[in-house]
Amino acid sequence: MKYLETNYLSTQERKELEEKGLYCYDLRHSDFGGEIACIEKYVLVNRVGSIITDEEIQLGDKYPNDYKDYEEFIKENENANSIEELLYSKIGKEMNEMLKKNEEYSKYEIIYILTDKKEPKQSIALASNYDEMIEISMKTQEISKIMDWAYDIDDDFLGELQNGKEIAYMNMDAHYNVWNSVNDRGAEDIENQNGLQKYLQYCKKNNIDKDIIEKKIQLYEVPDIMKYYKEEKSKKQNRSER
Repeated sequence: MKYLETNYLSTQERKELEEKGLYCYDLRHSDFGGEIACIEKYVLVNRVGSIITDEEIQLGDKYPNDYKDYEEFIKENENANSIEELLYSKIGKEMNEMLKKNEEYSKYEIIYILTDKKEPKQSIALASNYDEMIEISMKTQEISKIMDWAYDIDDDFLGELQNGKEIAYMNMDAHYNVWNSVNDRGAEDIENQNGLQKYLQYCKKNNIDKDIIEKKIQLYEVPDIMKYYKEEKSKKQNRSER
């Protein structure tokens, strides 16, 4: 489970987050002040803030045991850096759960998830089992088979990025395929140039390079497509003004 601590959430803020599928709780400090003592659904006295999670916390059934020990919780779970990270984590778990429940696709592995910041339910994922691929739609909860010959990195991946999608998750196999596909086609022949730059920017931000991919994949030498990365104009301009 992932969590994010924050200032106390208002009723409206809670409602908006819970409508997106996240879970909200309050934090209570001890009667002696200072350290956080426990997590409860709502706190009126000794309230120190709130906590948001991508899964439901199992609290006690009723008072006085309707809480979760704070120190125990943070030892067992992972801290997130943003609401977006929580949403991406939840989406990934839901999509993996869809695969597990479907006997035909239970052995498929998600290779990337593309999501929409404004509308997480518009997220899509690509999963594979050797040479077979499927697409998962969060909105429709449908799984569709994709023929290998019908899938195109330019249209089906870079095009989605260019049209507003963001990479929520991507494994090294997917990176390997993109780097080789871009190299084979030639960067100048990619139609979705903004999508390509958005992808390369993601790689730079997350320290994805040819050495990392080669180390993880351990197959063949990977062509270096980072040479096609164009640094954002705003960053160049900021440096020139210093």
